[in-house]
Amino acid sequence: MTYSFKVYTLLTVALLRPEQITGATTTFGKYFMTTVPILDHGPHFPTHEIVFELCTHYKSFFTVYIDENKTREEAEIARDNPVSHRKILRTNSLTPKEANTKHFRLHAEHNFGLTVFLISRNSSASFVVMPVDGWGKRYHAFTLRQNPSIQIVTDEAVKVVISFVFVDKSAKFFMQGVAYSNGMSLEVNLEKLTVFSIQNCTHREIPYYNSFSGTLVVGDNKFGVVSGSCDSDTEDLQCKDAPTNQSVATKDAAVG
Repeated sequence: MTYSFKVYTLLTVALLRPEQITGATTTFGKYFMTTVPILDHGPHFPTHEIVFELCTHYKSFFTVYIDENKTREEAEIARDNPVSHRKILRTNSLTPKEANTKHFRLHAEHNFGLTVFLISRNSSASFVVMPVDGWGKRYHAFTLRQNPSIQIVTDEAVKVVISFVFVDKSAKFFMQGVAYSNGMSLEVNLEKLTVFSIQNCTHREIPYYNSFSGTLVVGDNKFGVVSGSCDSDTEDLQCKDAPTNQSVATKDAAVG
């Protein structure tokens, strides 16, 4: 009997930590904000799963509230009782504003930790979220080469300056009618509770190749950053049909 397997490469990278934060406990808090990219959007990849992995050291059960826009969901956790809270998206029914990112707030009375997993037909990724109390004002972003993504998350209003660093020094990045090149800067004033995305992921059939790794993001107030890649696939068949000689993903999705 012959078996065939398909291996997904899962990259785990943490939300970029500002320089002053040290120690393992900095990943636990009472209030989190995060954004996630929609990895496989389009009519041929209609579903996308977001999994919030919640854990705590608190011995008694308590409620974690998960807010998205005007909707709220709840999850009960306690020590030795981590919970996976799943959300299934129909990506072909998203509005144009929702097509590239989703924005969430999670909060509770006691400290907890949060890991986000993104799962779709041909890609997967995960990242550890830093609590809002652990945010900083200065970050160096790390991205992948295919469809790089830098997403800025705010809890309070902030003025942010992005100084672009491109691995491909001759590349251009078009955003809001401006062609940005290596070394140029973008200044933007962001309101509270918003997400500002620097990425090119609206057309799957035309991938954008140029890493933004090293790009400096500085603000006059604390903010969060999620970076990596906003679009990826394995260029492979579904697991049940995969040939034995083609089992490793050729392109990986990562955020964090």
